Amino acid sequence: MLFRVPETLLQMPEEFFGTTTDELMMAIPEYELKKIGNERTKWKLGEGAHGTGRFAVAVLRFDKSTQETLVLGAIERDAAPEHEHTGGETILTLAGVGTDVTDTDERVEMRRGLIIVHGAKTIHAPGSRAFWVFIYYQPTGMRLTAPVS
Repeated sequence: MLFRVPETLLQMPEEFFGTTTDELMMAIPEYELKKIGNERTKWKLGEGAHGTGRFAVAVLRFDKSTQETLVLGAIERDAAPEHEHTGGETILTLAGVGTDVTDTDERVEMRRGLIIVHGAKTIHAPGSRAFWVFIYYQPTGMRLTAPVS
């Protein structure tokens, strides 16, 4: 299946996305999410992996047969749960600053327009000390590798 990143997200200036998950969800309310995703697209808000901040995700596209996934996400003052990419992952930064590691364990700072590609069977837990908005694509989904509190 072929997924396209919604052009409306790529055209927005960085400040459009805000500096918190609350501001992001106000900037892109659920009725707007449905236009760039589908009728089931909605925000899911949760506590970050370390309990110091939170995350927001909205599934824009999902293929049930392959687990192929396209997600708009944000992390605020925390990290995603550690997970393994069964078939790899590509992350595009839309706003803010995130931290991640390459497949060779090099720490990278993710800023607007940067893309990181992870290979199959790689494990990571990206995060942000402030606020990071991104789109990620996983061709065959992922699995959590650490317990979520």
